[in-house]
Amino acid sequence: MYPRALLRRFLPVAFVAAALPLRADVFNMPGSLTSLKFSNVGDPGNLGDTVSMNTAAEDQLWINGSPDTSSGYGAVAYRYAIGTCDVTVAQYVQFLNAVATTGDPYGLYNPLMGGATSGPNSSGSPATTAWSTISSNGKSWPVVCGITRTGTPGAYSYALSTSAAANLGSPPIPTSNGDFPVNWDNWGDAARFCNWLENGQPTGPEGPGTTETGSYTLSGATTTAQLWAVTRNAGATYWIPTENEWYKAAYYKSGGTNAGYWAYPTQASTSNPPSSTLSKTATNNANFGYTGTNSPNSWVLTPVGYFAGSPGPYGTYDQGGDLYDFTETAVQQSVDYTGEGLYVRVMRGGSYSKSTPIELASDYRAGADPAKYGHGRTFRLATWYTTVWNGGGSGASANNWSTAANWTGAVPTMSAGVGVAVQFGPLSGGHAADNNDLAAGTQLNGISFASGAPVYDLEGNAILLGGPVTNQSGHTQTIGLAMQLVAGGGTFNTAAGNITLTGPLSGASMSLAKSGAGTLTLAGSSTYTGGTSVTAGELVVAGSLGNTAVTVGGGATLGGTGYVHGPVVLVGGTGPATQGALDLVDGTVGTLTFSDPNAADVVLTVGGTAGSPSRLNYEVGASADRILVTSAKVAVQPGGAIIDITPLAGFGPGTFDLMDFASNQASGLGNLSLATTSLNGYTLSLRSTTTAEQLVVQGVPEPSTFALLGVGAISLAACGWWRRWRPE
Repeated sequence: MYPRALLRRFLPVAFVAAALPLRADVFNMPGSLTSLKFSNVGDPGNLGDTVSMNTAAEDQLWINGSPDTSSGYGAVAYRYAIGTCDVTVAQYVQFLNAVATTGDPYGLYNPLMGGATSGPNSSGSPATTAWSTISSNGKSWPVVCGITRTGTPGAYSYALSTSAAANLGSPPIPTSNGDFPVNWDNWGDAARFCNWLENGQPTGPEGPGTTETGSYTLSGATTTAQLWAVTRNAGATYWIPTENEWYKAAYYKSGGTNAGYWAYPTQASTSNPPSSTLSKTATNNANFGYTGTNSPNSWVLTPVGYFAGSPGPYGTYDQGGDLYDFTETAVQQSVDYTGEGLYVRVMRGGSYSKSTPIELASDYRAGADPAKYGHGRTFRLATWYTTVWNGGGSGASANNWSTAANWTGAVPTMSAGVGVAVQFGPLSGGHAADNNDLAAGTQLNGISFASGAPVYDLEGNAILLGGPVTNQSGHTQTIGLAMQLVAGGGTFNTAAGNITLTGPLSGASMSLAKSGAGTLTLAGSSTYTGGTSVTAGELVVAGSLGNTAVTVGGGATLGGTGYVHGPVVLVGGTGPATQGALDLVDGTVGTLTFSDPNAADVVLTVGGTAGSPSRLNYEVGASADRILVTSAKVAVQPGGAIIDITPLAGFGPGTFDLMDFASNQASGLGNLSLATTSLNGYTLSLRSTTTAEQLVVQGVPEPSTFALLGVGAISLAACGWWRRWRPE
């Protein structure tokens, strides 16, 4: 693509973006704030714990009319990853500023997060007094989240607060509160945070595509019954861990399938319970107890990962103490002795608020109404186990995926029908060339190229793709593997670099979603039959697409010289930088072909309502880019389209087909217009026939060119005269 075309298409966007805040990214938090990280949990197929739940402890669940005495928790048949720490206040602020500025219909922000003395409390009703406080040395310290909301409905803004909590006479909130675990939330908030990550951390109002679809289909669920009934969607990439996933990460000793369990998540036994002493280096410490002195700055919460010397068996922090963690597991109680109702989501890990570590132990199981807010609860996330290519192998196996030395983590395999995610990272003298020699059909729950990764070309056996493909490397990355899309697959994010797929994509009823500012090129013969959506950047069809409906949204483009066998809709926008566009500008003239087995179908719909045109970008030299529509129709809507022309070498007078179609199979061609009627000194116009939409280039080079030619002619004549009449 020529620089001129790049400037024309993206410069207006660049100026707008410069005035806006940076896009949220909880994986790359600014400054010293904690980024969202995950710890791999291996040992698939481990046995469950034999310990029974402690019926002597308070707030125990009641099942079948009796205190819960269940056992067998922690058995997980597959590899996965769990949040190294709880989700933080600062990460949650990014979430709120992305989706809850125009309004907050689902209560993602609770006024008690900011120190208000009223708001939905732990019983779900408006509170008339301040939340729970902890008394120490004659003073009361609030349990505070430290998020403030300013502005009015339609223009909210959220920020970290270091002010004194309102009306409590408390000291300022410590500046480290951004790394506190978020609290005063409920289970629905956690599910919506997962959806936001699943959708790529988009900016926009709460609703489908931001908070209501993705890992969980919520559809506005806010009541206890609605949230209790929500289940995870197949193929989700981010989710609230199940009780077994959470339990294994906290207590399983690791190192085989029958390694046994710790009693506490600080790798401690029953005879050696953790201490509440505030220490970053001690090996068995956690945040529990009533006194405010067991927390920095005399606040009852500690920053996530504060007890650095007391990790869990898989490298997690704070799975004991600080705040309870929600799990995904739903339980129906027979008797409600806790005030949380009969329909609860299981919570694990205990909190700051008990004087002994009893709630931190593996035999303590609690529950919470998924719709209620509380100061003592938070959440961490789960995702797929990720193994990283390091190219560490040598000899004949240097490029093979089956070579353990080539990975930091497990060799990609299937366990219990579930695969792992793979990341291709930076190399120091390793192998960027690689070969998938695993069994054909091995499932990968995601492929990513890390920041700093070199150029890769993934080749070898076909895979099942059950997760997103992302490129943060800044380079164009090539995947030559044939990939069958399964649940969770089909999301391609060219956030920092382009992706080229030279192998085919398949999958009955599976869809493709393209996001990110870069380009996704489909060079193979793809046969997936679900929809195709392009929400950002460009989708280039260099091979062929099967019978899949393609929607190109505002600010996104479709291009290429291949074949599209399904209906395409270019969504109109409101300005030159925001339309769905068809972009054939790639430095050479070519043809993009649209066809459909059903000859009566409209295969290309351009524009929307009046005043919202699409954009069509062509190159013209001695010949022109064109759209060829066979056995189908073109419909240009009232919104129409604006046609941009980029000149190539040989550009000059002539008549060029921009669209070719069967006789009288196009409608609304009068809604097409040119961005300019003058280019390089020539006049441009459009002409419609029964089989084509044509560009007519007329005229002669601009006057300034003729002036130069005239000066040249006079100079030549003068030289001739001088030679004839000069003195001998």
